[in-house]
Amino acid sequence: MIDPYYTPYLQSVLRASPADVGVLSTLIGAGTLCGSLIATRIVPRVALGRTVALGTLLVGIIMFLMYRQTSLAPVFFLGALLGLPMVVANVASSTLLQLGTPAALRGRVSGALSTTMSLMGVLTTGALHCSGTAWRLFPCLPLRRS
Repeated sequence: MIDPYYTPYLQSVLRASPADVGVLSTLIGAGTLCGSLIATRIVPRVALGRTVALGTLLVGIIMFLMYRQTSLAPVFFLGALLGLPMVVANVASSTLLQLGTPAALRGRVSGALSTTMSLMGVLTTGALHCSGTAWRLFPCLPLRRS
């Protein structure tokens, strides 16, 4: 899963079949494998903070473009592309965390960071859904009452 919007978007907006979801997951996985190969070359050579910032920015841009699509073909392409900066940013942020945190505090700092990142993802996704509804930036999910 990329974020909380991922599965509902695939089902409600793109009407993706289970096979389509499998293909997209495979493409994202292939992109992350390629990203891991790229990360071994980029992370040691570029400042870690810049790598995290640029990688995160690229992930955001790709996700923005991906969630504006209403057909599967461009989502397949963007999904494969998404894995590249995602892994590079993750490797750089993990390295930065390990280098900048005393060993005795790494578990707590890592847990706090993970919780904060998850919370930010949920809040951002909710805010983007609301902005998509208000300003039509994204195809919105139908809200159904049971």
